[in-house]
Amino acid sequence: MAAAAKLLTGFFAVLLLTYAAFYGFGHGERTINELTARSNQALVNHGVLGVTVAFEASPVRRVAHLEGDLPPVQKADAITIVKAVPGVAEAVWGPQ
Repeated sequence: MAAAAKLLTGFFAVLLLTYAAFYGFGHGERTINELTARSNQALVNHGVLGVTVAFEASPVRRVAHLEGDLPPVQKADAITIVKAVPGVAEAVWGPQ
């Protein structure tokens, strides 16, 4: 029983420290801002203009939402470009 209690205590300590690091100290917001900037820059580097990238407020999910007026083929290309950005978990077309 003591081993299970130590394991659970450690698990909850890690969860608490992770929560404090991402939300309490602003690392989550900084992560989202960096991903947004890198995703927008990747699109510009590939010549895709007129697309906006917005991430969900959760740095744990890291889902990019792309919006803009593009033909379907260019939408698929833009999604592929954003998915290739390191740190992006998923990219979808449409608002949050």
